[in-house]
Amino acid sequence: MEIIFLHFLFGVITCIIGAMPFGLVNLSVVDISVNKSEKAAISFSIGASSIEVLFALAAIIAGQQLYKLIENNRVIELVIVFVLLFSAIYFFTKKHKANYAPKYNIPYLFKGAIFNLISIQVLLYWFLAITFLKNNGNIDFDLHCVLGFVIGVGFGKMLTLLFYRIIRRQIKRKAAKISKKITLIIGSLLIVIALFQLLKAFTN
Repeated sequence: MEIIFLHFLFGVITCIIGAMPFGLVNLSVVDISVNKSEKAAISFSIGASSIEVLFALAAIIAGQQLYKLIENNRVIELVIVFVLLFSAIYFFTKKHKANYAPKYNIPYLFKGAIFNLISIQVLLYWFLAITFLKNNGNIDFDLHCVLGFVIGVGFGKMLTLLFYRIIRRQIKRKAAKISKKITLIIGSLLIVIALFQLLKAFTN
């Protein structure tokens, strides 16, 4: 039970790191919460969280094969370091605009699912995150552990979108400033992870 709960926490933390930066889904839930209703925002959040879970599952399934390729392969480990550092540079240098998502006349549950589904960078994030976790021995592909992990992913996504709904009015007024702070935090975390991965590559 302890190992399942640990995987649940990994799922929550990993999802929050990936879901926290401003993007289509986060800005949309803010817009819906302010201009529509909290019920609509919750429905949208459930749809987006469902796709997040599917992305994580897809990455886990593929991750079993990726791990066999990456294990004790210094070149690929260094490629991961490069990708992490490149991602960190992107977060540090990206421009911050308070642009809100376009409006479509479809149910909010499906809108949340569609908006997350078309955010291809989310799927790429999960492939990178799962590969990193497996490569460092932090995730087990046992059925119960995977279940705990993906439940944590869904919870983490809902928690992140709840955070955005709570501070929705501040975001409306100071979107660019808040976005900059969040991306700086994420960029710093990526650098720390990249350094850890680099250290591991040269100490194996």
